[in-house]
Amino acid sequence: MEKRIRLDTVLSFDITAGKALPILYREISSRYPDYRIEITPDLDTAD
Repeated sequence: MEKRIRLDTVLSFDITAGKALPILYREISSRYPDYRIEITPDLDTAD
């Protein structure tokens, strides 16, 4: 059975998805190396 982590994350306008996602992948993968990581970014549109 494949181990998988799937999550949505809310990104602020202070960082682009292109910069944020590699950081998130690296941090999560370092803690859970046997898991496949799937992250769906969402923009924070609330004020």
